[in-house]
Amino acid sequence: MNHKDAALLVVSTDSYADVWGPFFQLFWKYWPDCPFPVYLGANKKSVDDPRIKMILTGEDSSWATNLLRMCQAIEAKYVLLLLEDFFFFHPVDTAQILNLFDVMVSQNGAYLRLSPTPRPNSVVSGEPEIGLIAKGVKIRSSLRASFWKRDVLMSLLNPGETAWQMEREGSIRSEKLDEKFFSVWNPTLSYKNAIIRGEWDQATMRKLEKEGIFPDLEKRPMMPRRILFRRTVVNFLRPLSEKLPVRVGRPIGDLLRKMGVLAPRRD
Repeated sequence: MNHKDAALLVVSTDSYADVWGPFFQLFWKYWPDCPFPVYLGANKKSVDDPRIKMILTGEDSSWATNLLRMCQAIEAKYVLLLLEDFFFFHPVDTAQILNLFDVMVSQNGAYLRLSPTPRPNSVVSGEPEIGLIAKGVKIRSSLRASFWKRDVLMSLLNPGETAWQMEREGSIRSEKLDEKFFSVWNPTLSYKNAIIRGEWDQATMRKLEKEGIFPDLEKRPMMPRRILFRRTVVNFLRPLSEKLPVRVGRPIGDLLRKMGVLAPRRD
């Protein structure tokens, strides 16, 4: 497979321009030999780096509308999709990434998630590193770091939707497609979500300090400890709740929402 058929797209908006510096400082440090052209999608602002190709979508719209415009500006058949707060703190194994990309293409896949969250549902004969994601899976089109067939990604984008809606509703829409969706069995692309609900994650900030990176907290505050505690509880309970029947899991979730540990349901 010609790797020039793929591009790496960092999805962002001008409101996250303060995050671009730390993101790319870590990106180039831990993936200096990235084999794909690197695009940054934003509204009107740009970065001064010849290694980065800007895609400017104009006035900010919905997350899905912005991403659709970005995809329309890329000619590559495949895109490796990253969000602007996926911070690398470990070297990327380029050979492994390219091998996985080749496997996805050889299997005629439309999607390959590079982190097993959640894990795939069934094995792929002769390909021990990836598994098939079944239709009906709750977050089948997860926005974690993933390879996409660009036209399939575009077909699942509904203008006006948020990223959260795209994960949920896009997963439902994907069930109507004959395309194959895959995930790795073991973590491949290691990164930390640096921003939670618009604020810096405290654990990520400690890692940034060790890297000698000090974001401007006047532009973006750090997450309060009470919110951090709530998130820790959620991350602990979510894998357990996914294994419980709905009749058991939902009452537990409702109780935690009354306690203020979980946010109100949006469905």
